Amino acid sequence: MPASEIATESALTIPIEIAVGGLLFDMDGVLVRSTHGDERCWTRWAAHHGLSEIFDLRRAHGRREWTPSENIFRTPPPNR
Repeated sequence: MPASEIATESALTIPIEIAVGGLLFDMDGVLVRSTHGDERCWTRWAAHHGLSEIFDLRRAHGRREWTPSENIFRTPPPNR
């Protein structure tokens, strides 16, 4: 992004102060069900990388980010 665009975005930013007693992150879908969004993102990712044919959505659920990607494919992905 060019510096001129960054400066323009910064000029349009309005700081907001909110007093809160705590902050809660729902990273595992307990409070807000995020399964549909997860599936949509994984499916788009596989399509974008040309891996739709070997991608197995059922294997993507519950994976940590450091899980080897080979675990979410029916067959090993091609070397890229």
